[in-house]
Amino acid sequence: MRSLSSRLLVSVSVLLLVFFGVTIVVLNSAFIKAGEQAQEDVLDGHLMALLAAAEAGDDTLVMPPDLRESRFGNIGSGLYAEVRDEAGGVIWRSRSSLGLELPQSIVPDLGNHLYTDEILDDGTPLSSLSLAVEWEFDDGELKLFIFKVSESLESFNAQMAGFRQQLFGWFGAIALIMLLAIAFLLRGLL
Repeated sequence: MRSLSSRLLVSVSVLLLVFFGVTIVVLNSAFIKAGEQAQEDVLDGHLMALLAAAEAGDDTLVMPPDLRESRFGNIGSGLYAEVRDEAGGVIWRSRSSLGLELPQSIVPDLGNHLYTDEILDDGTPLSSLSLAVEWEFDDGELKLFIFKVSESLESFNAQMAGFRQQLFGWFGAIALIMLLAIAFLLRGLL
Protein backbone atom coordinates (compact mmCIF):
# COMPACT_ATOMS: atom_id res chain seq x y z
CA MET A 1 0.00 0.00 0.00
CA ARG A 2 2.71 2.38 -0.91
CA SER A 3 0.95 3.97 -3.83
CA LEU A 4 -0.93 7.18 -3.30
CA SER A 5 -3.88 5.80 -5.25
CA SER A 6 -4.25 2.80 -2.92
CA ARG A 7 -4.04 4.92 0.22
CA LEU A 8 -6.60 7.40 -1.11
CA LEU A 9 -8.97 4.57 -2.11
CA VAL A 10 -8.74 2.95 1.34
CA SER A 11 -9.29 6.32 3.06
CA VAL A 12 -12.32 7.12 0.91
CA SER A 13 -13.68 3.58 1.44
CA VAL A 14 -13.50 3.95 5.23
CA LEU A 15 -15.17 7.37 5.07
CA LEU A 16 -17.94 6.02 2.83
CA LEU A 17 -18.54 3.04 5.11
CA VAL A 18 -18.79 5.28 8.17
CA PHE A 19 -21.04 7.77 6.39
CA PHE A 20 -23.35 5.09 4.96
CA GLY A 21 -23.38 3.20 8.27
CA VAL A 22 -24.53 6.28 10.16
CA THR A 23 -27.09 7.06 7.44
CA ILE A 24 -28.49 3.52 7.61
CA VAL A 25 -28.84 3.70 11.40
CA VAL A 26 -30.59 7.10 11.24
CA LEU A 27 -32.98 6.05 8.44
CA ASN A 28 -33.78 2.75 10.16
CA SER A 29 -34.50 4.53 13.44
CA ALA A 30 -36.73 7.12 11.75
CA PHE A 31 -38.63 4.42 9.83
CA ILE A 32 -39.22 2.37 12.98
CA LYS A 33 -40.41 5.45 14.90
CA ALA A 34 -42.80 6.42 12.08
CA GLY A 35 -44.09 2.84 11.86
CA GLU A 36 -44.71 2.65 15.61
CA GLN A 37 -46.56 5.98 15.54
CA ALA A 38 -48.71 4.75 12.66
CA GLN A 39 -49.40 1.52 14.57
CA GLU A 40 -50.42 3.51 17.64
CA ASP A 41 -52.73 5.73 15.54
CA VAL A 42 -54.45 2.68 14.03
CA LEU A 43 -54.93 1.15 17.49
CA ASP A 44 -56.34 4.47 18.72
CA GLY A 45 -58.91 4.40 15.91
CA HIS A 46 -59.96 0.87 16.91
CA LEU A 47 -60.15 1.92 20.56
CA MET A 48 -62.40 4.88 19.75
CA ALA A 49 -64.66 2.58 17.69
CA LEU A 50 -64.94 0.25 20.71
CA LEU A 51 -65.89 3.16 22.95
CA ALA A 52 -68.52 4.30 20.45
CA ALA A 53 -70.00 0.79 20.23
CA ALA A 54 -70.27 0.28 24.01
CA GLU A 55 -73.63 0.85 25.66
CA ALA A 56 -74.66 0.96 29.27
CA GLY A 57 -76.61 -2.07 30.46
CA ASP A 58 -78.26 -2.53 33.85
CA ASP A 59 -75.04 -2.52 35.86
CA THR A 60 -72.28 -3.07 33.30
CA LEU A 61 -71.33 -2.29 29.71
CA VAL A 62 -72.82 -4.20 26.79
CA MET A 63 -70.99 -4.63 23.50
CA PRO A 64 -72.71 -5.45 20.20
CA PRO A 65 -72.18 -8.97 18.82
CA ASP A 66 -70.51 -7.63 15.66
CA LEU A 67 -68.24 -4.64 15.36
CA ARG A 68 -67.53 -2.56 12.26
CA GLU A 69 -63.98 -3.92 12.04
CA SER A 70 -64.50 -7.48 10.79
CA ARG A 71 -61.11 -8.68 12.06
CA PHE A 72 -62.46 -8.53 15.63
CA GLY A 73 -64.85 -11.32 14.64
CA ASN A 74 -62.28 -13.56 12.89
CA ILE A 75 -60.40 -16.03 15.06
CA GLY A 76 -56.64 -15.67 14.61
CA SER A 77 -56.90 -12.36 12.74
CA GLY A 78 -54.19 -10.79 14.89
CA LEU A 79 -56.46 -7.96 16.08
CA TYR A 80 -57.89 -8.40 19.58
CA ALA A 81 -59.99 -6.34 21.96
CA GLU A 82 -61.35 -6.62 25.46
CA VAL A 83 -63.11 -4.63 28.14
CA ARG A 84 -62.33 -5.18 31.81
CA ASP A 85 -63.91 -3.83 34.96
CA GLU A 86 -62.11 -2.04 37.76
CA ALA A 87 -61.24 -5.35 39.47
CA GLY A 88 -59.64 -6.67 36.27
CA GLY A 89 -62.44 -9.07 35.39
CA VAL A 90 -63.17 -9.51 31.69
CA ILE A 91 -66.56 -8.06 30.74
CA TRP A 92 -66.25 -8.56 26.99
CA ARG A 93 -63.71 -10.05 24.61
CA SER A 94 -63.64 -10.03 20.82
CA ARG A 95 -64.23 -13.33 19.02
CA SER A 96 -60.76 -12.99 17.50
CA SER A 97 -59.21 -13.63 20.92
CA LEU A 98 -61.06 -16.90 21.46
CA GLY A 99 -58.67 -19.35 23.14
CA LEU A 100 -56.13 -16.63 23.94
CA GLU A 101 -55.35 -14.93 27.21
CA LEU A 102 -54.35 -11.35 26.48
CA PRO A 103 -51.69 -10.12 28.89
CA GLN A 104 -53.08 -7.90 31.63
CA SER A 105 -50.98 -4.77 31.48
CA ILE A 106 -50.71 -1.86 33.88
CA VAL A 107 -54.00 -0.02 34.27
CA PRO A 108 -53.62 3.41 32.66
CA ASP A 109 -54.52 6.56 34.53
CA LEU A 110 -58.12 7.61 34.06
CA GLY A 111 -58.59 9.19 30.63
CA ASN A 112 -55.00 8.50 29.50
CA HIS A 113 -53.89 6.16 26.76
CA LEU A 114 -51.23 3.57 27.59
CA TYR A 115 -49.27 2.13 24.66
CA THR A 116 -47.31 -1.04 25.47
CA ASP A 117 -45.56 -3.92 23.76
CA GLU A 118 -46.63 -7.30 25.11
CA ILE A 119 -46.17 -10.98 24.34
CA LEU A 120 -48.81 -13.71 24.12
CA ASP A 121 -48.22 -17.07 25.81
CA ASP A 122 -47.24 -18.57 22.43
CA GLY A 123 -44.53 -15.90 21.98
CA THR A 124 -46.42 -13.69 19.52
CA PRO A 125 -45.43 -10.04 20.02
CA LEU A 126 -48.31 -7.60 20.45
CA SER A 127 -48.73 -3.87 20.32
CA SER A 128 -51.45 -2.80 22.78
CA LEU A 129 -53.30 0.39 23.57
CA SER A 130 -55.40 0.72 26.73
CA LEU A 131 -57.70 3.43 28.02
CA ALA A 132 -59.41 3.67 31.40
CA VAL A 133 -62.76 5.46 31.40
CA GLU A 134 -65.44 6.15 33.97
CA TRP A 135 -68.88 5.29 32.64
CA GLU A 136 -71.94 6.95 34.10
CA PHE A 137 -75.03 4.75 34.31
CA ASP A 138 -78.66 5.87 34.33
CA ASP A 139 -78.78 5.88 38.14
CA GLY A 140 -75.81 8.30 38.25
CA GLU A 141 -73.31 5.66 39.42
CA LEU A 142 -69.80 5.90 37.94
CA LYS A 143 -67.88 2.71 37.16
CA LEU A 144 -64.34 2.32 35.83
CA PHE A 145 -63.75 0.25 32.70
CA ILE A 146 -60.51 -0.50 30.85
CA PHE A 147 -60.77 -0.76 27.08
CA LYS A 148 -57.86 -2.51 25.39
CA VAL A 149 -56.98 -3.18 21.75
CA SER A 150 -54.01 -5.33 20.73
CA GLU A 151 -52.56 -6.21 17.35
CA SER A 152 -49.96 -8.78 16.42
CA LEU A 153 -46.60 -7.27 15.47
CA GLU A 154 -45.63 -10.13 13.14
CA SER A 155 -46.64 -8.21 9.99
CA PHE A 156 -45.04 -5.01 11.29
CA ASN A 157 -41.79 -6.81 12.12
CA ALA A 158 -41.76 -8.46 8.68
CA GLN A 159 -42.13 -5.03 7.05
CA MET A 160 -39.28 -3.67 9.18
CA ALA A 161 -37.05 -6.61 8.20
CA GLY A 162 -37.88 -6.07 4.51
CA PHE A 163 -37.09 -2.37 4.81
CA ARG A 164 -33.74 -3.09 6.49
CA GLN A 165 -32.86 -5.61 3.79
CA GLN A 166 -33.64 -3.08 1.05
CA LEU A 167 -31.76 -0.37 2.92
CA PHE A 168 -28.60 -2.47 3.22
CA GLY A 169 -28.95 -3.65 -0.38
CA TRP A 170 -29.33 -0.19 -1.90
CA PHE A 171 -26.66 1.45 0.23
CA GLY A 172 -24.30 -1.46 -0.44
CA ALA A 173 -24.84 -1.11 -4.18
CA ILE A 174 -24.38 2.68 -4.06
CA ALA A 175 -21.21 2.33 -1.97
CA LEU A 176 -19.78 -0.24 -4.39
CA ILE A 177 -20.58 1.92 -7.44
CA MET A 178 -19.06 4.99 -5.78
CA LEU A 179 -15.89 3.09 -4.82
CA LEU A 180 -15.48 1.74 -8.34
CA ALA A 181 -16.01 5.21 -9.81
CA ILE A 182 -13.50 6.74 -7.39
CA ALA A 183 -10.99 3.96 -8.13
CA PHE A 184 -11.24 4.59 -11.89
CA LEU A 185 -11.02 8.34 -11.34
CA LEU A 186 -7.94 8.04 -9.13
CA ARG A 187 -6.27 5.65 -11.53
CA GLY A 188 -6.85 8.05 -14.40
CA LEU A 189 -5.73 11.13 -12.50
CA LEU A 190 -2.71 9.65 -10.74
